[in-house]
Amino acid sequence: MLEGLDRFTGLGIVAAGVAVGYGLREASRPVRPFHWVVPVPRLPAALDGFTILHLTDLHGRAYPADVEAVLGAVDLQAPDAVAFTGDVLRRHDLEGGRGALDLLGMLARKLPVYLCPGNHDYAPDGSVAARPVLEAAGVSVLDNAHATGPRDTVFIGLGDPQTHRDDLDGALEEIPPGFPVLLAHSPVVFPRVALRGLPLVLAGHTHGGQARLPRIGSVWVPGQRGLFPEWDRGIFRREDSVMVVSSGVGVSGPPFRYLVPPEFLLLTLRPAGGSGETDDRRTNTWRKG
Repeated sequence: MLEGLDRFTGLGIVAAGVAVGYGLREASRPVRPFHWVVPVPRLPAALDGFTILHLTDLHGRAYPADVEAVLGAVDLQAPDAVAFTGDVLRRHDLEGGRGALDLLGMLARKLPVYLCPGNHDYAPDGSVAARPVLEAAGVSVLDNAHATGPRDTVFIGLGDPQTHRDDLDGALEEIPPGFPVLLAHSPVVFPRVALRGLPLVLAGHTHGGQARLPRIGSVWVPGQRGLFPEWDRGIFRREDSVMVVSSGVGVSGPPFRYLVPPEFLLLTLRPAGGSGETDDRRTNTWRKG
């Protein structure tokens, strides 16, 4: 009996060791592109095919292979814009995040880049630590602010929801006409944003849980209560709003990813099915007031 238990224990230790080794190796792999088609309610016909490169959660990471993959995708796929949904840095460390900042600067020389900050991006005084560097490189830093994008789009960036720095009303204040694309570091804003009728939300922060179970998904992600969270990675719809959550590139805590490799997304927008979905008259129902 004891011999059988010892054998079983030994096999369990070996299996755990293999899983940990796999997870450590997965976290250090070069970032991979995933191309998703996103059905968007009320998407204007003129934006059918609009493509966004969605990058998030670098946490200071930018291996040479990562830079090659991201810039290569830009050259090959020719997206219309880049959206970065927070955590350029790790614990607001500018020196340690130099490679990540350089990557965003390289992207800004090719395309318009819009960034909302994440919880790791704020300095102790509450400012966005890398704002001067990013803005000097041509990146639009949107901390409860908005900017006009290409092809009559408006990119809206929230402050970090996890640290209660988000101000949706402030971000929408005096916003110009155009199709809104909202950037938020964390997906927890989705119910509030959906109530306002904003059609498209991009988010990160979850890292896909950093570990996923086959056919089940993530067991836990930061910022969402309980096990098996609702928003870990993927495309989600609520009423007339769609949210895309990317698991991002870097890690928080141990350098471990299991069945959730480092990624960036190429999002091609398409009109969602149903009558009236491309009716431009409805695209401003989310506006304040």
